[in-house]
Amino acid sequence: MSHSYLSLSPLNKFYASAGAAALFGLWSLSRSLNSCVSHFLSQDGSRMQAELANIESWFVMDDL
Repeated sequence: MSHSYLSLSPLNKFYASAGAAALFGLWSLSRSLNSCVSHFLSQDGSRMQAELANIESWFVMDDL
């Protein structure tokens, strides 16, 4: 007996589709955020870089 996607109940099909959509959405969001951070860091001397440096130094000082 071969089980396939077509033999699943409608609720299980919904769960499979929702899970695939959630994984794709998280992957897409991750790529977008990484792209934005890379863009900010590639801009030499920008205000965003200065703010990121301030945030980073603030976190380092909290760890001391």
